[in-house]
Amino acid sequence: MGAAMSKLRLTLLIITFFSIISLNILIFLEPTNWLAYIIFLILIIYCNIRLKKIERERLFKITMIYLNDCNPERYLVEIENYQKKLVKTRLRRLIDKISNALILMDIGKLQDSHDILNSIIPYEAKLSPFVKFWYYKAWIYYLEEIKCIDKIEVLMAELYEIANTAPRRYKMQLQDNYQLVLSRYYVLAGIYLDKAEESFAEVFTGTYPKLVVIISHYYLGLIALKQGRYNLALERFDYVVNNGPKLYISSKSINLIKQINNQLNNQY
Repeated sequence: MGAAMSKLRLTLLIITFFSIISLNILIFLEPTNWLAYIIFLILIIYCNIRLKKIERERLFKITMIYLNDCNPERYLVEIENYQKKLVKTRLRRLIDKISNALILMDIGKLQDSHDILNSIIPYEAKLSPFVKFWYYKAWIYYLEEIKCIDKIEVLMAELYEIANTAPRRYKMQLQDNYQLVLSRYYVLAGIYLDKAEESFAEVFTGTYPKLVVIISHYYLGLIALKQGRYNLALERFDYVVNNGPKLYISSKSINLIKQINNQLNNQY
């Protein structure tokens, strides 16, 4: 994965590096002051460790804005401010672009997401299989929004290949994500809905971030709708609206609720 580090911590690491060299020279020249030199070095190393911990805690809090507060718009603002202070490799910048494209879809900014994904095309061949997996996954989610099933099927084959040939440390994570993407494809195509329902219903048997639960309810609602279980679909979509009002799927759920109610009213 691409490296990223705050400018302040990078500065401290550089200072630490040169301090170690300088202190070795000083200890050699003035061995009587070795204790003071060692204490100084320990303080610098401690500052590095402490700063790294602070950065991780801040990043975790920002991530929770997305995963638990389900506020992707605020998350994008906070993560942008956080990333301004980072020194990043080109690969890290590409990974962050893919992440932003996915988040933008969660607030309904499909064109902005499409533009970001298009901007990565010149670098696609150089992406590692792991990063390429997330890139194709982002494209699939965009194509799902515009209901372009043929192109999704092409990319699904690519995802399958990457997930099943990945190194052991990534394989399980990628295979789990492939199954999730596959379930969304099933719902869009209206096939194997029982399998898709079983996959999304896993949120009822475990502990998941609030965002995952809300998204699963949305797809369970779509499945119920396609199966003609209108009352269950209404229940699922109501959950999305009440618990994720700042998500794009909330707006879509509101429209689907109206469609279902109109259809039910026309039956009587």
